[in-house]
Amino acid sequence: MGFELFIGLRYFKAKRKNNFISLITLLSIGGVTLGVMALIIVISVINGFEEKMKEKILGVNSHIVFLKQDGLNAIREYRELMNILKGIKGVKETNPFVYFQAMLSSKKKASGVFVRGVLPSYVRQIEKFAVIKGDIKGVDFNKNPETKVTQQYRGINPPLSPFAKEGDSLNPPLGKGDTGGFLKEEDLRDIPAQQKGFKENGKGDGQISGIIIGHELAGRLGVGLNDYVTLIVPRLGGKSKGAQAGLERLKIAGIFDSGMYEYDLNLAYVSLGKAQDILGIDDAVSGIEIRVFDPYNSGKIAQKIRGKLKFPYYLRDWKEMNRNLFQALWIQKLVLFVIIMLIIIVAAFNIISTMIMVVIEKTKEIAILRSIGATRNSVKKLFIFQGAIIGIVGTVLGNLGGYLSCLILKKYQFIKIDYTIYYIKTLPVIMNPSTFLIISVYSLAICFLFTFFPAWQASRLNITEALRYE
Repeated sequence: MGFELFIGLRYFKAKRKNNFISLITLLSIGGVTLGVMALIIVISVINGFEEKMKEKILGVNSHIVFLKQDGLNAIREYRELMNILKGIKGVKETNPFVYFQAMLSSKKKASGVFVRGVLPSYVRQIEKFAVIKGDIKGVDFNKNPETKVTQQYRGINPPLSPFAKEGDSLNPPLGKGDTGGFLKEEDLRDIPAQQKGFKENGKGDGQISGIIIGHELAGRLGVGLNDYVTLIVPRLGGKSKGAQAGLERLKIAGIFDSGMYEYDLNLAYVSLGKAQDILGIDDAVSGIEIRVFDPYNSGKIAQKIRGKLKFPYYLRDWKEMNRNLFQALWIQKLVLFVIIMLIIIVAAFNIISTMIMVVIEKTKEIAILRSIGATRNSVKKLFIFQGAIIGIVGTVLGNLGGYLSCLILKKYQFIKIDYTIYYIKTLPVIMNPSTFLIISVYSLAICFLFTFFPAWQASRLNITEALRYE
């Protein structure tokens, strides 16, 4: 240990002739502690919100969306493309989908909606797709439950699901979708029924297909489980010029809560075959949804796909599709970081005040050190070390306080927030080591920089003037 650090520690621990200096020192340490602790808590909570947001987005959406850029935006060769995509390293699963805008109308109100036609197996991948209203087990969409399946769904090869086979009932149990339960693959097995069920003689029995909507949309339309709604879809062509409205009567088979307001208000699910029938696109799809093993590596996998399948095909990964949302979260985090960092800066000004008063109090000691051979640089280091000690103590205490506070928030979850607004019940907290490290580095850097002026002032003292009356 150099004598500069040794004397700096002695100055820090020594009793002051002026108690006011000791009070300012404690306030400086307290200010740094409070600033560091507040920053750690706030950034950890924002990290938690961001992670929850990513979970909800990845729970409802695919990691990469594969589309075709042509006049109809319809992909007829999707089976061949899916085989190619599955062969790319990192790709986990692929699913075709049909996507279109429509109007959903009840007896009370109407609302615009984005309709997504999917395979039943797709629901397995929607981890946060929860049925929140009623028990959808046993919902009967078929007038004759004993009617058997003799045709595959349009656009599905292999059939309805890996478990379905010719001769299976059109009305199997819908799973265990009790209130609050998670929607399973079998929950959709009746929901995506064709507009007409086919008996063994090939004639339809007029069954009504099901639709799953978000709970916000259900509230807006004033409908519940097993109610009927009308899907209004613009259709081109026909005898009259311009667009015609196609009407589809559907039954509410499930109400989901994705945890995202926009999805719960604007998104609805039907079967792939039903969506193809509504649009009249035969065996074609709007695109292919791709899920990868590592969602955070989706950008690199997307580049590999672009290298194999070029124009007229294009794709977007989930980060690109939600770029504005994540950018807004990043800006919010940055603004809060800067605002709370002002607490540390205010504490650093207290460090300057403390150090200047210490220099004035220790003028004679500084002069004696200089007279026995201490250089200006040594005196400067002495006071820099003393100021740095204040910053280090405050930063360490702030880290401990922040860690304990986050641990308590995470474990006991006593701060409740409005679920109807934020779609989470308690403050989410995620503690990253990088958060602690970055905040500590900034705190120490500010404290270190703010000690330079008083340290420089101490090194420039005039020895003769200081010792004149001694």
